[in-house]
Amino acid sequence: MECIDSRLILSIIKEKSKLSHAGKPSKSEVSNILLGQVCGLLALIHSGRLFLDGDEAVQEVVKQLLQLASKRTHLQQICRSGIAQIIAKVSSYQFVGSVLPHLEAEFHQGWKACVPDTLYLLLTADRHHHSKVKKLLKDSWSGSSLISEKNYPQVANIVWASTSCHPTIHNCINEILLTVNEKSEVATFWKCVCRPLLTGDTKVSKKILALHMFESLLPSLKDASVMEEILVPDIVTVVASLRPKRTDELSVRIRRMVTC
Repeated sequence: MECIDSRLILSIIKEKSKLSHAGKPSKSEVSNILLGQVCGLLALIHSGRLFLDGDEAVQEVVKQLLQLASKRTHLQQICRSGIAQIIAKVSSYQFVGSVLPHLEAEFHQGWKACVPDTLYLLLTADRHHHSKVKKLLKDSWSGSSLISEKNYPQVANIVWASTSCHPTIHNCINEILLTVNEKSEVATFWKCVCRPLLTGDTKVSKKILALHMFESLLPSLKDASVMEEILVPDIVTVVASLRPKRTDELSVRIRRMVTC
């Protein structure tokens, strides 16, 4: 029986990505080809086959995903998600040898050049291979803890920037929230990062993101004082303003609550 390894699968993906006709491809054809390549690589990751075929296969898939992410904006998140899955599944030895070299330059740029995609992968690496990125964090990210009160202004900038992919919630958001819940810093995080999304004349995309974060953080609220910090009138105001029908009885009650 023929052994179907990652190298064979990668060659099949490449072969099947070729145009079936001569001439210059249309933009939609190119987009479809790129999406097909991404789906093929993700299937290789999800199957687990990739992790049985050594460092070279892992390196090649990470390299291809980064290249594909750079070609189309709408492929960035899905490609980065694939890389995050690789980071989570490889050993620390493989991470250092096969994954980190492709991301190290990006990681060394620090907060100044950080974008949601970068923070997402770095948080994933920190969660699964902390000892391997600890020095990098200290050298380029103001300490070994990314999601901490002193970094909340920078985290807020990344959170706000993530609304550019609205209506999709960027992958980095849930990774940030997971860390906040683990550290029990919900009240401070809400005040510094989330609440500004609700106040003033912020865009609907930011308000919806704030509601998503509120919903994610709510189950972790155990202390009455923390609940008081988060359950502010801003939440009720936003819920009322975003309702599609404002004449029903519930909306009237909400508006009364807001004006009291």
